[in-house]
This record gives sequence, C-alpha cells and structure tokens, in this order.
Amino acid sequence: MTTAEEILQTVSVLIKEKGMKTFRRLDIKRQIGADKHRWENNYSPTFQGMRVDNPGGAHNVGKKFQGIFQQVKYGVHTLTEYGKEMIKKY
Repeated sequence: MTTAEEILQTVSVLIKEKGMKTFRRLDIKRQIGADKHRWENNYSPTFQGMRVDNPGGAHNVGKKFQGIFQQVKYGVHTLTEYGKEMIKKY
C-alpha cells in the first residue's frame, strides 16, 4: 500500500467509522500511529500533494490521488466530491 492509499484509507475510517465530517492532519497522524519523523518526512508532504491547492513542499502523488482534500479553514480539511468517490473503495 502506498502512503497516499494509507492516508485515504485512514480518512475513510475517520469519516465512516468515527463520523467525522472534517479532520485535521493530527487526526490522521494519530490514527496511523506515525512518529514525528515519519509524519514530517513522508505522510505530511503526501497529504499536501493530495490537497486541491497542492501547497509548497508537496509530494507528487500521481493524478489518481490529487484533489482529494480541501482546506475549509486553517488546519481543517474535508473531502472534495472526488475524494468522496475515492473513499468508497476503502
């Protein structure tokens, strides 16, 4: 499983099982159980690459995983319509 797939699967758990409509990266980090080093060097840049706005420092996650998340306010994210379709697979 790629890091992008792991993030998407984790967000699926947060939304489907925990009933969250919005989430923070910290919610994903805690659910995955990643330590600070792994999160900052791998998961965080991948998550950024999965955002609609693709901020600086983002990893190239490939077209399939781009545009899944959007920021609704500072530090708070939700799924895009595309993201909602994607989590149906997880």
